Amino acid sequence: MGIKRVQKLYLWTVGDPSVGIAGESAEVSAPGWLVESEQYEAEDFKSVLEDFRQKIQEAFEVIWSGEKVFARYDFELQEENAQGLSH
Repeated sequence: MGIKRVQKLYLWTVGDPSVGIAGESAEVSAPGWLVESEQYEAEDFKSVLEDFRQKIQEAFEVIWSGEKVFARYDFELQEENAQGLSH
C-alpha cells in the first residue's frame, strides 16, 4: 500500500434486520496529523492507520454495545467501489 490521502473513517454496524433493528453508522474526520500523511514512510503510515482505526473501532464498540463495528477509510471504500466490491 502506498501512502493515501485520508479524510474520513466510516464506521457501521449491521443491526438485526430479521427483527427490524437497523444498523448504526458514523463518520470520523481524520485529525490533522493523520491527514498530513507525507510526514510518514509508507510502512509506518500503514501502521498508524491501523492503530487509529482500531482505537476508534474500540470506542464505537462501547457506544454501540453488543454490535460488531466495521470500519473503512474513505480511500478503502473508493477502491472497493472501483473494484465492484461492497462492505
